[in-house]
Amino acid sequence: MPESGQFYEIEIKKVHMNWGTERTTQSREPVAGEGYIPIPDEIAKEIGIFNSNAFKDTEPKITEKLGFNLFDCYDKDGFVGKLKAQGSSHKGYIYPKQFSKFNDLKTIGTWFQKNNVSVGDKIRLTWTTPTKIFIEKV
Repeated sequence: MPESGQFYEIEIKKVHMNWGTERTTQSREPVAGEGYIPIPDEIAKEIGIFNSNAFKDTEPKITEKLGFNLFDCYDKDGFVGKLKAQGSSHKGYIYPKQFSKFNDLKTIGTWFQKNNVSVGDKIRLTWTTPTKIFIEKV
């Protein structure tokens, strides 16, 4: 579980800002405006961020747990939404590849636009509590 004060910065690439149209898989139709925030593997391990694979053996089955793979996200303007840590580099791996808003890939895309994030810009995610993240462009 993350601790208050932990943070990481990540450079935003074109695919992060345009996930709905830049994706390499063809599992669904393109969707404009989608975005996500990458989580480097070493950061997920260091901070203690997991995906739902970490809970696959729980009874009852859970897929979201606040402070482990689900976080309340805020920025300078207030509540952004619940970010979910998800994806994995291979089947069954417990560490996530990215954050997106829970059940909504467009929220991060909109946040990028609202904050004038461009390819090459960095954003910082800082845990203010084990369950809350503050996000900002740096």
